[in-house]
Amino acid sequence: MLFAKIHLILFLAQIFLITSAQLKMSSNLLTESEKSQLPWESRTTKFGFQGLNNVFENPNETIDDLESIIRQAIGVYLNKFINESNTFISDWPRDNKLSGWYNRCIKNGHHTSHIHSRGWLSGVMYLKTIAPSESNEGAIEFGLHGYDLPISNNDYPKIINKPRAGDIVLFPSSLFHRTIPFTSDSERITIAFDLVKT
Repeated sequence: MLFAKIHLILFLAQIFLITSAQLKMSSNLLTESEKSQLPWESRTTKFGFQGLNNVFENPNETIDDLESIIRQAIGVYLNKFINESNTFISDWPRDNKLSGWYNRCIKNGHHTSHIHSRGWLSGVMYLKTIAPSESNEGAIEFGLHGYDLPISNNDYPKIINKPRAGDIVLFPSSLFHRTIPFTSDSERITIAFDLVKT
């Protein structure tokens, strides 16, 4: 039952990058991610780079456009679940800010299962993705297990989403999630973000 409720509050917002302004924004974000100083690996990032700085703290036209798109998606998310009877929705922080960072994974890259302890709602905007495969390489997996804690039952529930470039996936920050390693000689570039209570 708990996981059924969690499944209800996963949300995929598709941002179809078709206008010239949106295509330019996506291209600019990819360029900015390449110029950003992204340290190699972190506690949860393997075979990849993860930004340390909040991209929303140094706004420019591209970041302003990104924040606008993310906030629109969050508004749709909240409206979709506004009638849910749970504290995640009823205690939604009206005063909030966005905190976001670039992630770039290369061959064998992935993120181990984790949560975002400082966030209320978390999300990922996909700038560059891995071609979908039957093995789910490069997909994001949501579940109830993480941080390499012992598993008492291998049949714990999980949901796998195979993202496309332009997708935004939103989910409660307390939900464990990971990415599945990919073996192709390519890159997976995202902006991860949290809606943080202020």
